[in-house]
Amino acid sequence: MANGPTHNPFWKRREVWIWGMGFTFAMLLLVVFGRIPAARRGALVGNPAPDIPFLLEGREQSLGDYTGKVVLLNFWATWCGPCMEEMPALRELENKLGPKGFVLLAFNVEGENPQLLSQTPEELLPTRLIFEFNQDSLDPYGVEVIPLSVLINKSGAVERLYLGPREWAAPKMVQEIEKLLQ
Repeated sequence: MANGPTHNPFWKRREVWIWGMGFTFAMLLLVVFGRIPAARRGALVGNPAPDIPFLLEGREQSLGDYTGKVVLLNFWATWCGPCMEEMPALRELENKLGPKGFVLLAFNVEGENPQLLSQTPEELLPTRLIFEFNQDSLDPYGVEVIPLSVLINKSGAVERLYLGPREWAAPKMVQEIEKLLQ
C-alpha cells in the first residue's frame, strides 16, 4: 500500500509533469488563438469596413448607408464601466461634428436594450444606440474587448481602431476626425 500511486515519488513527479504539460499546452493555445482577433482587427485598417446590417428606430439600415460620411463605430455594454464613462464625451463629439458629416453608431454588444439606460439622462447618451443586429456581423471586427471603436473615412475604409476608452471630445480627437471630414 505504501508503494501505490499516491505515495510513490515517481507517480508524484509524473502527475506534476502531466499537469505542467497540460498547463503549457493550454497557454500555447491561448497565445495562438487569442491573437487571431487582434490580428484580424489590425488587418482592417486601410481596407473597406465590413458591413453590419442593423435595425435603428424600426428601420433596416447598414453601415453601407453611411458611405460619404465619416463614421465612428463604438462597441459597448452597460456593464462595462469605461464604456459608460465615455458615453457623454461621445455625445459631445456627435454634437460638435454631426453637422459636418460625422455619424456615431454605438452598438450594444449585450444584444438587448438594458434597463440601466432608462436611468441615464438622454442628453448623456449618443443618439444612435443600436441594440438590434446580428452578433455574427461583428466577427470581422474581432470584438472581444470593449470599448472598441472603429473610425471609418468617407469612402468606407477603416482609418483607425481604438481599443479602450478615450476622451472623445478632447481637441486632439476632434482634430483627428475633422481632418477626415475635409
